[in-house]
Amino acid sequence: MHFHLESAFGEILELHVQGLRGFVKSLRYDLFTENELKLHFDDIGMTIFDQDRILEGWRVDKQSAIVKIRKMERLLNYQRAEDKLREANNFYFLNLLYISDVVSEKCKDLLANLHKYMNYLDPDLYKTQTSERLEEIKKLRQTILPEKRNSVRIEMQKELRIE
Repeated sequence: MHFHLESAFGEILELHVQGLRGFVKSLRYDLFTENELKLHFDDIGMTIFDQDRILEGWRVDKQSAIVKIRKMERLLNYQRAEDKLREANNFYFLNLLYISDVVSEKCKDLLANLHKYMNYLDPDLYKTQTSERLEEIKKLRQTILPEKRNSVRIEMQKELRIE
């Protein structure tokens, strides 16, 4: 259980770091050839449809295509984080019989806050966030999520020591 929670937590925070902390090191797509782009698209899991659409734009306007590539990368990163969270959530429900009520409540609370955080980071909605919402996102990331994560870890360690 702890592994899946940690995996989701890490993936979601990585998503946050990639998208919300200002300048991030990224690939210089303007130096890529079309074949190199195709290889990169395969590596990141982009669909053939999206690859073809972007490559058509690449032949006409590289800068516009680069904007589309970055948007697609954000979307794919968000989807990967969503998958990790879904996996942790499923694992939680599959293992409810094997964990105590205390750990169950702590996990449930952490998962609920991770879901809330993910909703705030939705690439289609993030740019429309208000300053109050941005402050709430910051509080979730810096205070609430780490506290909830630590709370789950402590309770799981207590259970392991007892048995």
